[in-house]
Amino acid sequence: MSEDFLLDDDLDLDSLDDDEVQPEPAFESVEEWVSGYLAVVVNRNISTQPGRGLSWDARWWRHPEVVARLTALWWAFEGARERSSEDRSAMSGWWVDHCEPHLRVLLDSESGPMSGARQDGTWFGHPPLGYEPPEADWVADDFADLPAARPEPVGKDADELPPAAFTSLEEFVEHFFCRVISRKIDPSPGHGLAWDRYWWRHQEVVSRLTALWWAFEDARASSGTDAAAMSNWWIRHCDPHLRVLLDGETGPMSHATTNGTWRGHRLLAVDEPPEGWVRPSYLTP
Repeated sequence: MSEDFLLDDDLDLDSLDDDEVQPEPAFESVEEWVSGYLAVVVNRNISTQPGRGLSWDARWWRHPEVVARLTALWWAFEGARERSSEDRSAMSGWWVDHCEPHLRVLLDSESGPMSGARQDGTWFGHPPLGYEPPEADWVADDFADLPAARPEPVGKDADELPPAAFTSLEEFVEHFFCRVISRKIDPSPGHGLAWDRYWWRHQEVVSRLTALWWAFEDARASSGTDAAAMSNWWIRHCDPHLRVLLDGETGPMSHATTNGTWRGHRLLAVDEPPEGWVRPSYLTP
């Protein structure tokens, strides 16, 4: 893992374009933004009973996923605020495209990262996702035949971009994904949300997490020129993958057991087409 990787780096709008004078950020830190903006303008009916209605924890900073999401949301806010002088719909876009999708996860009282919050502060959050290292002879193969072993920066400006934060899929899963994603995982197979600490046994999980890691590194490298890059990663990549990965009914880890005795669902059955079969051309215009 790159030594300069920080989960909640301070926003640096000066790096967005050195040739233009950039406005000063409205807030100097994520904690200042949460207390001075988010907590003031977001008005929802928060339930006082854990697991019901909407959930919010006044001690939001205890929960890694909340910190990561709110940091990304703050960056996107500052980017929209900066663009608003030229794009009058920028702030509306921030609300619709960034704030609301994040709030749907953050305030989710059933299985969200603050779903067990109590007013007295006695709840400290969901435990991190379990992680068991792959077996010694295991090799991460997503079957996509990617052009490189890891998502290093490419292109004419590659030398100016930060190196990948993680050097392998296993490192990304152990040191970021499992530490940051905070959800209520149901211990009963086939119910609620599911996660298998032996994630590397399931090919779809490996393939999806590989793609998610590559997208993460791209968003991180792009954040110097696109303040909304990490927010977009959460909303357009991480959340859609999580809906499948953590699906406790039919997802790829839906019957995972805590003791690792479940080895995964069977592969999809495939029969060879009959001799002479040709794909109809009208199916791919």
